[in-house]
Amino acid sequence: MAQRSEHELEALLRDALQPEVLDEQQLIRQNNLLKIQLVKKEQIREVSLCYLPGIFHAVVLFLLAAAICLLVKMPLVQGAAILFAIIGSAAGGVLTRVGIRYFDLKKRMTVQIPTLR
Repeated sequence: MAQRSEHELEALLRDALQPEVLDEQQLIRQNNLLKIQLVKKEQIREVSLCYLPGIFHAVVLFLLAAAICLLVKMPLVQGAAILFAIIGSAAGGVLTRVGIRYFDLKKRMTVQIPTLR
């Protein structure tokens, strides 16, 4: 591989960093493409479903606790079921917050919905 001098490398770098000179038709074409991308972006609405797992977990645990409270007439078991539902829901909420903060759950659970105008 041939060694290039510093001046040749600087000249190549300077040439590479020079902006391209575009004619009017190319500028119009690029402008139209950018407008189309902007319109498409405006027509999409993003809805984040990041709290859905935590809410679903809490609902299932409280339904389970309610079923146990209705079927079992022992106050100790009923209290344990309610306590388990509260602690489990809090743990699910904490895990959801950890997922949002450290594992980018909000971005991964975002749904894009096209809007009609």
